[in-house]
Amino acid sequence: MQIKKIIPVVLLLCIPIAYFAYERGIFLPRWVEWHATDFRENIDHDETEERIVLKNRTLWIDEERMSEEGWLVSDVQIADIDRDDTKEILLLVWNQNAYGKYHPFWVEEKKNTFYQHLYIFSYANDKLKPFWMSSALHPNIKIMTIDNGILFIEDPDGEKSQWAWNEWGIERIDETNIPY
Repeated sequence: MQIKKIIPVVLLLCIPIAYFAYERGIFLPRWVEWHATDFRENIDHDETEERIVLKNRTLWIDEERMSEEGWLVSDVQIADIDRDDTKEILLLVWNQNAYGKYHPFWVEEKKNTFYQHLYIFSYANDKLKPFWMSSALHPNIKIMTIDNGILFIEDPDGEKSQWAWNEWGIERIDETNIPY
């Protein structure tokens, strides 16, 4: 008789624990690499270097939280992605929204899942300023590196590709024979 009374209580306790785990990305794919880093770089073009910290899936700049609530940041890179002699901050972010604040008209309902995004920001006056923010990524990015404005990515299946900034966003540049 006592077990029948205990089971509902145990189940009620499990729900908030499972929700907390879900919100922290515990159920995201195992291939996701959660980076942690702490370095200094001048990203606002003044005479001092800012401290950039990625820890516990959160981005901090000079001890100020920069990533929004609900964002799980898996990687940060600093590079001049658009080749204008100004460094940008590139973040790999997981969140529960495929498109941002506004959904396209053909999206009827929000799914209860996480999506990976590549967000690019400039940094000035101690604030991140959105430069370019992707919708849900296809393919997902397991590893990203940047060299001379070229973004090198590896997807979870090990496929490697190269991407570069064009006038409106990131474009794949290593495929020359794309059928249209």
